Amino acid sequence: MIENETIQSNYTHSQLLNNDSMEPITIHIDASSKQIPKHPVQFTSEDLRIHLEPIIHKMIASEYSYSFQKPVDSISLKILDYPTIIKHSIDISIIHNKLLLGEYKNPLEFSDGVWVVFNHIWLYNEKTSPIYEICSKLAELFVESIDPVLQTLGYCCGRQYVYLTPVMLCYGKEQCCQILLNDNYYYYNNLEPSRLNLSNDQYRFCTQCFNSIKSDSIFVGDDLTQTLVEIPKSLFLLSKKDLKEPEKMIDCIVCARRWHQVCALHLDQIWSEGFICNTCIREYNIKRKESPYTSSKLPINDLSSQLEKRVNKFLINEGCQTGHVTIRVLAASDKICNVKPQLKQYYPNQAKYSYPYRTKAIFAFQEIEGVDVVFFGMYVQEYDENCPAPNTRRVYILYFDTIHFFQPKIYRTDVYYEILIGYLDYTKQHGYIYAHIWACPVSEDVDYIFYRHPCEQNILKPKCLQDWCKKMLDRAIAERVVISYKSYSLSFIDIE
Repeated sequence: MIENETIQSNYTHSQLLNNDSMEPITIHIDASSKQIPKHPVQFTSEDLRIHLEPIIHKMIASEYSYSFQKPVDSISLKILDYPTIIKHSIDISIIHNKLLLGEYKNPLEFSDGVWVVFNHIWLYNEKTSPIYEICSKLAELFVESIDPVLQTLGYCCGRQYVYLTPVMLCYGKEQCCQILLNDNYYYYNNLEPSRLNLSNDQYRFCTQCFNSIKSDSIFVGDDLTQTLVEIPKSLFLLSKKDLKEPEKMIDCIVCARRWHQVCALHLDQIWSEGFICNTCIREYNIKRKESPYTSSKLPINDLSSQLEKRVNKFLINEGCQTGHVTIRVLAASDKICNVKPQLKQYYPNQAKYSYPYRTKAIFAFQEIEGVDVVFFGMYVQEYDENCPAPNTRRVYILYFDTIHFFQPKIYRTDVYYEILIGYLDYTKQHGYIYAHIWACPVSEDVDYIFYRHPCEQNILKPKCLQDWCKKMLDRAIAERVVISYKSYSLSFIDIE
């Protein structure tokens, strides 16, 4: 049921689209106007059956669907704990019957029901089990089938977008353990964040660090060099990092269709009047306000200008006619690297107490189908001639990260190389002598810069990433930007 309906339409959405006797709608109206028409979409049960039942038949015909065509028999399958984990079991036959009985009001309800079937299988079974893999194959088939149907009916897609929570860091002794997906961990909810050296809302320990502490209390603090706070271990709760966050859904203010916010590319901060789907923009000829926030309008400096010219010159020379690449330095500030006391103990005559540097965040964008898309980012640290040895005139490329959206695909690696070599060339021109690149790939389900990478994007293994960097540096040597390079580990061969 759609509430707040201001104009009653006597036609279903399919009739509005397909009735040849109707006069075409010629409304020319700004999206911010209060006169925007309200036409909540309605579907008959027959509309839904005609469009959606072929998907059911296609799934049933698939070799992957046999285990999901009827209710799970936990007795015969000897999985007696299944009913306690899956409270309301559902299968394809139930979905089909609900469709035939007209219980679905719109195609998204049908799509959501199918995803419940898949989610139950994934929840109960291990990721490495055959049934989990079979379910994933069937889910791929469903996406291929449902997407074009829902798009025909005016929706964005029929996919399920869920995101994993960010990687958690353990507050153990080294403060370097990572709590990854499906890991168990212990946490303490800090109800008194005003306490000295205990300002965070929650403190977490991986099971290994927690169990390694044999006493009944744990000493916790934001800074391990300061006075720590003693917390009884009994106040820590056991949990599992398995929460998934669904992509936000937003409703069109004209037809009330629900879209993924990421598919709609909508932000209330830009379009405060509300979301209008592409279907209604086309159908009712509504003019949407253009976003004033584009990468090309961000401030330019010498570094961003040089990198941008280099990349676009490369693309022009290759005859590439795709969207212009914009590069900007989104952040730059002066900071101090303070040496930890432990390091001073190992290098009493070499390590200074502090090293000044300038940190920068550099990002690249490409206009794809009229939308600004960020596809590359890196964080760097620059230690100039005023910094004490051994960091004098050194730059560190701490992280660089990519999203595989750059078009055309065949030039992605070349463009990444052009940005990195361009940065090395820029720093060389400004008196820097040495550069360090962190060439270690992320672990599974871990993000460096871009949060929530596309699940289909491949992550390079350590050897592949190192070879990738070597090819980039070989090109830099050929261009006389770099003289030579070596693995950082070679610096420690003679150290005992």
